[in-house]
Amino acid sequence: MRLMHIISSLKIGGAEAMLVDLVASLARLGYEQEVLAFHDGPNRHLIEALGIHVTIIKGRFFRYDYVFFKRLYEHIKRSRPTLLHCALWAANVAGRVIGRLLNIPVVCAVHLSVGTDGLLRNIVDRCSLGLTSHVVAVSPEVAQSVVDRRWMPANRVTIIENGIDAERVRRAAGQQPVTRAMFGLSDTDFVCGAVGRLITRKNFALLVAVVGKLASICPSV
Repeated sequence: MRLMHIISSLKIGGAEAMLVDLVASLARLGYEQEVLAFHDGPNRHLIEALGIHVTIIKGRFFRYDYVFFKRLYEHIKRSRPTLLHCALWAANVAGRVIGRLLNIPVVCAVHLSVGTDGLLRNIVDRCSLGLTSHVVAVSPEVAQSVVDRRWMPANRVTIIENGIDAERVRRAAGQQPVTRAMFGLSDTDFVCGAVGRLITRKNFALLVAVVGKLASICPSV
């Protein structure tokens, strides 16, 4: 089986990190893989370090022009993968259409509840999702949003929650210990942390509000 992963970006992000872990795990199982991306980023180096070829597809005049789609179509046609695995919105849409044109099965990973990406994207999603062979939702809530809107029948939606290689994380934590002293904190300080992009969807405003309330109760926050 030859797998082709198509993702909109290889920049820093959750879906991108999940793809790196997935590709690494499938490589250990002996799958032949290739990655296509539309925006380059540091995760490309992590994937290439595994011996997996990465191609960045670009347009001639702007990101998603006619030349971009022509290059993407021709590359997939030459490679003739057994399966297309797509992640992030632009890659999902492009993969669905080209997969149908070339009669290649397409599995789309959906990381957010559908219907939250704005009117235009919702219309495109609604019209194109049926071209997908199968949808992988990262949570029950995401899966339910697909089924509730009748964008995909329940028997073509599977929930695979995001996971981590716990042993690898333990090894990394042991090699690169982080201490409170590095940040000028004492052993009695109460520490809260959050990781994510500074965008509205991540709701850091809630974190700020909660920490403010905690600070009024516990001065060492």
